[in-house]
Parts: sequence; structure tokens; C-alpha cells
Amino acid sequence: MGAPKLVLDISRDGQPARQMTLQGEAVVGRAEGCVIRLDDRAISRQHAVFRTNEAGEVQVEKRSDFAPLSVNGSDVTSAVLRLGDVVEIGPYRLRVQTLSQAAPEPSPSNEAVSSQAEEIQPVLQDSEETPASLSFEPSPSQEAAVSAENTDEMQLASEDEATQLGAAQGILEVGLVFPPGSANVQYFELNRDLTVLGREVGCEVVLNDRKASRRHAQIARAGNRFILKDLGSANGTWVNGTQAAECELSGGDRIRIASVEFEFRAISPEYQAREAGLLKVEEPQENTGSASGIEMASSFSQAGAPSEEFVSEVSPSRVLSVPAPEEPLANQALSGPFDSPSVADPLAVPGVAPAPAQAKPGGRRTLMGRFLEWYRALPPKRQALWTAIILGGIYLFLFDDDPETQAPTQGKKVVSSAPATGASPGPVSFESLSEKDKQFVRTQRDLAQAHFAAKEYDKALFEVRKIFVIIPEFENAREIERYALEAKRRLEVAENERKEQELKELAKRQAEELLVEVRILMQKKDYDQAQLKFPEILAKDPDNAEVLGWKREIQEQAELKAQEARAAEVRRQVNLHAWEELKRAQELAKRSCREGIVAFREVIQMGSSDRRPGLEAEKGLKACREEIRAKVEPALRDAEAAEKAGEARKAYEGYRTVVKWDPEHEQARAGIERVRETLHLRAKAAYTEAVLAESYSDFSLARTKYQETLDLSPDDDLYHERARRKLARFLKEPQ
Repeated sequence: MGAPKLVLDISRDGQPARQMTLQGEAVVGRAEGCVIRLDDRAISRQHAVFRTNEAGEVQVEKRSDFAPLSVNGSDVTSAVLRLGDVVEIGPYRLRVQTLSQAAPEPSPSNEAVSSQAEEIQPVLQDSEETPASLSFEPSPSQEAAVSAENTDEMQLASEDEATQLGAAQGILEVGLVFPPGSANVQYFELNRDLTVLGREVGCEVVLNDRKASRRHAQIARAGNRFILKDLGSANGTWVNGTQAAECELSGGDRIRIASVEFEFRAISPEYQAREAGLLKVEEPQENTGSASGIEMASSFSQAGAPSEEFVSEVSPSRVLSVPAPEEPLANQALSGPFDSPSVADPLAVPGVAPAPAQAKPGGRRTLMGRFLEWYRALPPKRQALWTAIILGGIYLFLFDDDPETQAPTQGKKVVSSAPATGASPGPVSFESLSEKDKQFVRTQRDLAQAHFAAKEYDKALFEVRKIFVIIPEFENAREIERYALEAKRRLEVAENERKEQELKELAKRQAEELLVEVRILMQKKDYDQAQLKFPEILAKDPDNAEVLGWKREIQEQAELKAQEARAAEVRRQVNLHAWEELKRAQELAKRSCREGIVAFREVIQMGSSDRRPGLEAEKGLKACREEIRAKVEPALRDAEAAEKAGEARKAYEGYRTVVKWDPEHEQARAGIERVRETLHLRAKAAYTEAVLAESYSDFSLARTKYQETLDLSPDDDLYHERARRKLARFLKEPQ
């Protein structure tokens, strides 16, 4: 059974993008020829390469010189991957999985369907003909925006909604809100996987506080979860007054780093949009405990669109009833008025406020009071979950179930005549409406259709949704709403792309301005100031080749300076040693000129860069030679005179004295050799006579001749040693 097929599950900012099967070698980058093309300025043209072998192992290797490559949160240049490992490249996360673990890739047919969805052609089911005013013809700017949408976005739109961020929970806008002057920004949107906060210039959020560490803390994003982690700072990181090394953040948390306190804010644009459209629940004048009805009023207003007020009375069967715990739920009515929401109440919902926790007669608390106490004791995340559930229930209560009420006409309040008891009626049909309501619905439909044809999509949505307050369906009203929403989405995409392009062009211009400044600094050899601007340039243009070349030049200059410094240190040490040796040579010259000459020569041979020790050594050497010459010349003259007079032994001693003072004196050495030969012959003759005298038993003469041989021969001569032994024997023998 072969090794399982491996795939890369690619996601961006927590949202799944696509999957790629790993086979052979696959280059990752934003260049056109890359197998895995990731289009983002933070990614190099050829960022990394994936390789697989027959054993099923996957290896990733970085190709970019300075763009980072991270595996499981650690920067690497190459690594062998295992199942479940996560590779981070810019804003993308690539997870290694087997084919069985990964979701199936979209089929070509699905891609075709996704591509066909680019062109929107309204199909009105309730009418036989499509009104000309409803046809969607985008403007030239819109067509350019639509054509710019890449295939990856269309694949994302066709994937299962359950895998998309915000499909079930709603897309969140998450950011950090700072007091003015406390950081380099007042609001920082957390739209990346990792955000570092600290005092260092390279951090995403730079804090203006010297007590903050250079890299103080980080916020990591994992889907809809945000994890705050302290990076071993000196003063710690505090969340809601408690020091935290690592914790998960919730909306509204207060974070403090040093003396900078800021807020972690998470809001839902979808909820804000719904908040403006929620119906206001008016407070009854008296709390009688009976379900006499709740009057709802909604004022729809929008810039550039007419504003109307619609009020309808809901039948008592639709009234929210909150029973006490001891009584049956079906027999209870509404207890307590609906107060307006307050900031102190975490359950407060814009437009709909809960009843206060009042005690019922007899001292017993209501179910609503107990529920509020239980709710306030929940953690912030659980409170947010329950708030979303309650909002959804209220929305369905107010809008989805349509009571049999008369639709309001513009500028008037119409009260329904629904019975006070009984079950809720079924969906309202257009035929069951009054003539005024029918006319109102037709007018709103035509008005919405006109706004749609004029590409005023917000106004079209505003007008068409007035219909759904009265009836759930009417001819092509739902189609108008759907196509208006899609058109708005396309316009938003085009606007986002335009803004992104403007940001890229701005970054390019700023990078070019910085490059001009750095070129001037590099020409002046002001490397320190030039290096300070490198991070700014790379942040705007990560693949800039000039910066890479400048870094190499600065590194080479630094190495050259280091070599020069080492050489200067060696020269300094040699000079110090030369002065020390000169001092020692001068001391030796005072005791012995011969030893002084040797020491002075060693100082000269050092070759120090400081010429003064060498000059002093030459002077000392010359003085020693003059002193030796003053002693040698008289001794040499005496030795030569003794040699001429035949006093070989005296001449020998004179020449030896000259050599002792000047070992390199050639004339004295030659004289020693001449006299040595003469002394050797004379010693030989005296030793022969001593042996003959000894053989005739003339020991007195023999002893005299041996002594003569000893006096004539040099110390290292053969006969000198023989004569010494003979004389030693004579001294031992009795006379």
C-alpha cells in the first residue's frame, strides 16, 4: 500500500483559499511562473520551494534572501515537514495534510459555475417578462472592477459557507484603540496573523513609552480567536488589571503595557447595520401584567432617500410573555415594562431593552430578574454568545412572523384588527391586503426598481425592504434585493481594489523617495544613517535589489575595518615589545657588550612600525662594537707580536682573548688555527721525549717533559689530555 497523497491546505487571514496536491517540486511565490502563486507584496517572487520524495517526505526550502519563512512559528531556511505542520509565508498559512483529511477540491464544473456567476442576469420568477429597468448593466468602472476579480476569489465564493470566516458568526472588524500620542497609531486593525507591540521601530505598533520593552508583546490571530502573549518583557503585560503571560482576548478587554492602556475592540458591521433597522419597542404606560399589545414603530431614514414612519400593533398572541418560575409558562403575561438600554447593563440591545429585575408581589423575583443575574455572572464571551441568540430571536419575532395587520401607508399609522387570542395566522398574501396597501407595495416595488436601474443600490434596498415589513414576497422584490446586494458587493470589491492599488502606488513612491536619500548617504559613506532607512524601504518593497547590494557593501566595509583594526592592534603590540626588548638589550650591554650586540640585533629584526626602537638599537649596537674594538685591537697586536717571536702559547692565549670579546673576528680565528698547529707539533715532540725518558726509567726527566707537553698543548689537544693522565699517575706513585 503506497504512501498517502499529501496536500497543502492554503488559507489567508483565517479564511480558506484553496488546496494543492504535493508532487515533485513546487515553487511558491508571486511570480507568474510559480506552481503555487500567492499574490501579496509581503511575498517574494520566488519565496520558497516544496519538494517531495518517494518515501512521502516533504521538504520546504527558502529561496528569498531576506523575506521570512516560518514553520510552526519558528523562522527557518529549510525544514522537513510532518503532517499537521503549518508553514507561514506572508499572510498565508499552508498546512500539510493527507488527502483524506483535507476537504475535496472544487470540481471543474463548480469552477465553471463560479465563473458564470460573474455576470449577473436577473431572472424574475413572478413575472413572465423581465422589466427593462431591472437589467443590471455595470458602468465602465464597474466592468473594470469585475474583470479584475481573480479566479481565487470566485473559488472562495463557491466553497462551503461553513468553512468561511463569518459565515455563521459574522465577519468581525477587530482592532486596537490607543489614546492620542501613546503609539504611532490611534487605531490599528488586526488583519494579519501576527502583530508585535513594543518600543522598537520595526514593530507593527510602536509604543511611545520608555518603560515598554523593545518587543514587549504580540497578538496572534487564529481564525476568530486572538491570543495575547507577553514576549518576556521587564514590566509585564496586563489585561483588565491582571498580569497575563498569555491569554485569549475578548471584545472590550483593556490591555496595559507600561503606562499605555488601550482597548481590544471587536465589532460586527452586520450587527451595526441591523441595529439601525431594529424596531423600537415602546414602553407601556402601566405594567398591568396583561398582554394588551405592544406598539412598534420604525423610522426608516437614509441619506438621499425619503423617510416614512410605519407603526403597527401586534396581536396579543405575539407579545413576549415572561412567567414566574412557579407558574405555568402558558398562563403568564408580560411582567414589567421594557426600559431603554443602558451602558451598565451588558444585556442591553440597541432598540430592544430587557425588563428590569423587579420582584413580583409577595417578595418573589421574576424569571427575567433571575435571568439577568445569571447573565451578568457569565464570562464576556458567553455574554456575547447569548446576546447574539437573543438578538436573533427578537429579529425573527419582529420581522419573520407576519401578523394579520393592515400595512401602514405613508405618513399614517394603521392599527390592526387581529383577534386578541388564538394562534398566529399564516403568511400574508398580496390578495389579502387592502387596496391602499396593494398600491403602497406596487409603488415601493417600482421605486426600488427605478433606483436599481439608476445604480442607486442603497436606495433600492431601502425602498424594497419596506415591502417585506408587510408581506414576505411580491413579484420580483426579492430579486431586486438580491441583485442590489450583489451589485453593492461588486462595487465594494472594486473600491477595495482601487484603494489597494493606490496604497501600492503610494508605497512605491515613498520607497523611491527613500531610495534617493539612501543613495546620497551611501555615496557619503554614512552607513549608519543609511541602515536606519533600510527597514522602511523593505516594508514598502520587500524585493528591492538595491538594498540587498547596499547591505553587502556595508558588510564588506565592516569586515575591512575589522581587519584594519586587528592589524593596527598587532602593530601596537609589536611596538610595545620592541621597546621592552630595547630596554633589556641596553641592560645587557652594560654587563657584556657581546650579549648586548645579540640583543640589539633582535630588536632591529623585529621590524616595528615605530622606527624609534630600531634606531636606538642601531646606536647601542654601534657603541658596543666600538667598545669591543677598543679592547680587541691591542690584544690582537700583542698576539701577533708573540707569534712572530715564537711564543706560540702566548699568541694562542692572545687570539683566544680577541675571539672571546668578538666571536666573529676572522683574523683572530685564523691566528688561533695557525698557533694551534704549532703548539700541537711541539707538544707531540715533548710527549715523545717524556715517553722515552720513562722507558729508560728516567722518571724525573719524563715528569718534566710531561709537564712541558701539558703547558704547550691547547686544552682541546690530544697530547694535552695524555700528558695530564701521565702526570696524575706520577703523583699517585711514591717517589
